[in-house]
Amino acid sequence: MLKLFLLLFAALACSSQELKTIPYIETNISGTAYSSELGSYFFVTQNGSALYEVDLSFNLKREIKLFDMGQTQDVSYLGTSELGPELAIINNKGQLFIFTIGQLTTSVKANDIQVVSLYRSKNSDHDISGMDFNLNTQTFYVTNKNFPMQLYSFQRPTLKANIEVKPNIPFNIDQKLSHLVTDLAAVISDPEKKQLIFLSHQSKRIIFTDFNGLILRTIYLNQNLQPKDFLIGPKRDLIIVSSPYHIAVWPIKE
Repeated sequence: MLKLFLLLFAALACSSQELKTIPYIETNISGTAYSSELGSYFFVTQNGSALYEVDLSFNLKREIKLFDMGQTQDVSYLGTSELGPELAIINNKGQLFIFTIGQLTTSVKANDIQVVSLYRSKNSDHDISGMDFNLNTQTFYVTNKNFPMQLYSFQRPTLKANIEVKPNIPFNIDQKLSHLVTDLAAVISDPEKKQLIFLSHQSKRIIFTDFNGLILRTIYLNQNLQPKDFLIGPKRDLIIVSSPYHIAVWPIKE
């Protein structure tokens, strides 16, 4: 009974949350990341044209042009080196671009940075939808949208050269979640609570699991949302990107 109450409460909380329009982005936002060190969110759009750094009130700090990265699906903050903040952007084909942005960076070209390609078997194509990076373990988590739904994980390469990696499959997520959702849009690795959090665009659900795929709880989202990506914000609130260029913010009820 308590679980049912929490589930309904979470659904109501999300349904009553206002959508905030991001006025400086005019095309579909596909991915977002958060850096507590920088006090910034980052957005990428599906057409792969730009990376946006914004403050915690979603005011634009700067726009960085992107070149030759294809259909970009998500962005992750990897930490800050002596050269500046490090970011990774992934496209739908499973190419992951790792780069550093300095204070004067205005553009990033794929040919000038490290490209990590996810291995694919013959006669198969990736349909990558989301990515997250666990700073504690230096592990990437990547979702394949569907047919089948898939979760990949792999360590950040120590080499800086272009490389192909064969990712691990932590568990059969299609088997674990197919009775609840029809697609995966995004994933969050949450080391504080030792859990993974998955977002479904088509089924409009958020599912919490442990790192072995055991389902912990499910949240049903407002049917008016078009969820594309999400993250845990500075107050452990969920920042949900709703297509084409809207944001919903609401607290996780834990």
